[in-house]
Amino acid sequence: MISRRRLLSASALTLAGGAMPFSGFAQTLQRNARIIVGFPPGGSSDTVARLLAERLRGVYAPQVLVENRPGGGGRLAAETVKAADPDGTTILITPASIMTIYPHVYRKLNYDGFTDFAPVTRVVSFPLGFSVGPAVPASVRNLAEFVQWARAQGKPIAYGSPSAGSVPHFTGVTIGRALGIPVNHIPYKGGAPAIQDLLGGQIPCSINVISEPLQHHIAGKLRILAQTGPTRSPHVPDVPTFTEAGFRDVSVREWFGAFLPVRTPAATVTALNAALRDAVRTKEIIDGFGRFAFDAENDTPADFLREMRSMHDTWGPVIKSTGFTADE
Repeated sequence: MISRRRLLSASALTLAGGAMPFSGFAQTLQRNARIIVGFPPGGSSDTVARLLAERLRGVYAPQVLVENRPGGGGRLAAETVKAADPDGTTILITPASIMTIYPHVYRKLNYDGFTDFAPVTRVVSFPLGFSVGPAVPASVRNLAEFVQWARAQGKPIAYGSPSAGSVPHFTGVTIGRALGIPVNHIPYKGGAPAIQDLLGGQIPCSINVISEPLQHHIAGKLRILAQTGPTRSPHVPDVPTFTEAGFRDVSVREWFGAFLPVRTPAATVTALNAALRDAVRTKEIIDGFGRFAFDAENDTPADFLREMRSMHDTWGPVIKSTGFTADE
């Protein structure tokens, strides 16, 4: 039985916005929970969700299952969670773009990232990787050589990304402007198909979650010429940043976040926040994320909301300048 003193201490930590260790406490929900992911199994967000589900079982809910709801570039999953009962049993784990970028690119969304969801916390962040494949000569080993090669082509350089209207898509726009080369975006349905076409020489370069080309980079089949973070990722220490290469306008870190339906009771949001913050501090999760070059994150809901608004406001002018609107 939990003593009254221990219960009061835990409540104080929760009210202070700190993360309390949930091991040893009664689980929050008595019903099973599900994590909704808007992309197919095996992708980055799916991997993150499955790692977290293992840590939430028996802590937040008796069982925590992962459901993949691919479609609409992640919008279907968001719509599913928006429509779910606000009882804490349906969790969305999604890339940032679904909440912060899509409002700028879709004329009509069936959800609002700021009013239809309760933000819980970021769970991971990571840089993007700018990679080239066999369509680019093997002699091109850095950004300066890539710029020289690209300008000699006399046409826009095609680059792939996991989807239209995503952070990698608009990071490509920023990269093209920073490097002073015209670019042509080729959208894919996920990172894996883009990497496959990059390996096959169908496209010369691609911008992806840095874990997606990493093993091919290590094997020498692809070359990650630069990463978009403000500093080098400890998971990819041999790859310089754009800033190091002299292109200071390219500094991007993508993130995945956890959300609940907007009318979920505040106590349940707080409990899931604490359970996730506790989970991402464990060695198992840190090591698991590290295998994919992800860095664990843990925010209070208020801090997470501020991060969302900052990203939304930062990318708005970039997207508007392109004139891009997504197909419905």
